Order: sequence, then structure tokens, then C-alpha cells
Amino acid sequence: MSEYSFIAPVYDILLFPFLWNIRHQVLKIVAELRPERIVDLCCGTGSQLRLLRKYGFHGVGIDLSESMLKMAKRGMNAPDCFLRDATATDFESETFDLAMIIFSLHETGWTNAHAILDEVQRILKPGGHVMIVDYALGKGAPKMANCVIGWIEFLAGKSHHRNFIHYKQSGGLDVLLGNKSLSPVFAIYKGYRSIVLKVLKKD
Repeated sequence: MSEYSFIAPVYDILLFPFLWNIRHQVLKIVAELRPERIVDLCCGTGSQLRLLRKYGFHGVGIDLSESMLKMAKRGMNAPDCFLRDATATDFESETFDLAMIIFSLHETGWTNAHAILDEVQRILKPGGHVMIVDYALGKGAPKMANCVIGWIEFLAGKSHHRNFIHYKQSGGLDVLLGNKSLSPVFAIYKGYRSIVLKVLKKD
């Protein structure tokens, strides 16, 4: 995951204006669900977990980028984050009440995205929830929003952009969730309907 070595130190600074509202929306939902055990898959710099910890919700994170995890360990309210693969987490089955996957499925590759969701089903307790934030890519989003997203993904690097294009062409989140044992609870759209926050429950 060396492509994150350069961006990791400035990742939160660059994306703070865009993600502040979404991160606080996640916090609000967590406060409503009151999960005891939380895991953030592909946690990056741990910013979401850091915010949750500030308000008394403790979780663990995993990521494959050593550069991102190095940033996660810095500062106040640093979460517990580990170098692990989200497709094979090594956690015991039925461990967590809530799993979070935030802006990761579109960039990880289609096969890996499926594997991550399968792993989520394994590690969630019966009746547990998964919260996914990713691009909606639907017709409801204005062309300008889709153009901005496409440009951001292009700047993120060749492999990142290639995975994003495949994700988009393959049908995105709705197709990924099509054969999973996860029942939709609700969805919230942001960014002129270009971003969706979905909460689902393990059957």
C-alpha cells in the first residue's frame, strides 16, 4: 500500500472540509445504535474512530497501509488500529455489534470488495449492523458532482482510479450488496446525492 506514503501525512487536512459532516453523521448513528464492539475496516488514519472515541465509543480499526496506521497512532484519542487485511481479519466469528466501511469499497477492487463484505458477515454478531459510506453514482447526482468525484479518483493514482472505474461500471454498492445476507435499515444521501451512507443489519 505504498501509494499512501505521500498522502498519509496530509490526508485528514485535505479531506476535512469534505468529510466533517459525514463523520458527524456516523457519530450520530453510532450514538443511536449504542454498539458495544465496533470495528472500522480499512480505517486509514483512524479519524472516524478518533471522533467516536472522543465521545465515549471505543472501537478497533484495521488497514493495510503502514503509513496510514502510523498517522492513526498520533495525537489525542488515538484508536487501536492494526495492520490487517479486511478480507481476512483474523477476528473470531460473531465478534462485533457494528462494522464500518467508509470510502473503501470503491478503491479496493471488485473481488476484494465482495470479500470484505463476506468477512463483515462473518465477524458481525447476529442482528449486528454494518455502516457503509461510499459513492452513490446514481442518476440522482448532478453531473458536476460526478465529474468532481471522477477527478478526485483520477488524482488518487492509477490503481485507485482503475478500481473506481470498475466499481462504477459494475454497478457500485447496490450490486455488491445484492447477494449478501444484510438487510437494509436506512440510507442517507449527501453531496447532492453523490454519496450514500447505508446502514444494514445482519440477517
